[in-house]
Amino acid sequence: MAAMKKVGFVVLALLVAGCARRVPLPVEKIEAGSRIWVRTTDGRAVAGDVLQRQPDRFVLKTRDGRIDTLLVADVGIVKARPQEYDEAGRLIPESQIDSVKSSKNLVLYTIGGTALSFGASFYLGNFLKRHVSSGQDAVMWGTTGLGTAVGMVAFANAGARRDRLLAVEKIKDYRKKLAEQKLQQEESRKERLRKELERLKKEKAEKEKELERLKKALEQKSEPGKP
Repeated sequence: MAAMKKVGFVVLALLVAGCARRVPLPVEKIEAGSRIWVRTTDGRAVAGDVLQRQPDRFVLKTRDGRIDTLLVADVGIVKARPQEYDEAGRLIPESQIDSVKSSKNLVLYTIGGTALSFGASFYLGNFLKRHVSSGQDAVMWGTTGLGTAVGMVAFANAGARRDRLLAVEKIKDYRKKLAEQKLQQEESRKERLRKELERLKKEKAEKEKELERLKKALEQKSEPGKP
């Protein structure tokens, strides 16, 4: 029973460490799209996505869907997952990452990691079993259970990180292609304007030439003897 409690404690600790990896975030780095965990100066804990950012405050959409406004002066500690930016230096919101991210690698890594960890832990448990004088089964199954649990969580976290990385890269690629399309559209628009300007200049030159011809013809009619 004690061994199972230890296994559960270790698994819980690994889940917290792996899934909720947060780093301190300076207040001035908070912007619309940031997902933050805040501890206010009066001890209140608030977490959510930043909807609006102003110099003296920011508006959060909390996990339960509420809208909460926090003054910068009331903020004690701010933490966030490492923020991701595209090639233009724009923040990639966690909500957008969540909408793109799949669980493919999480599932594959968890299944594969669990099987691999069970095999390695069972082998180690059997080895230790032969080198203890009492509680041999407890040692074997305790080692197997702990090793399998630790391996499962470690591989699951690795799979989740992989899924997140792929989602970030997908968003970056999409934004890059979108920026390239906008650039091409802008270049095409400039080219159309350039051609239109050339056409207008040509028309103007032709009109001026025709006007000059008519002017000379009029002068010749008014002065028949003039060459």
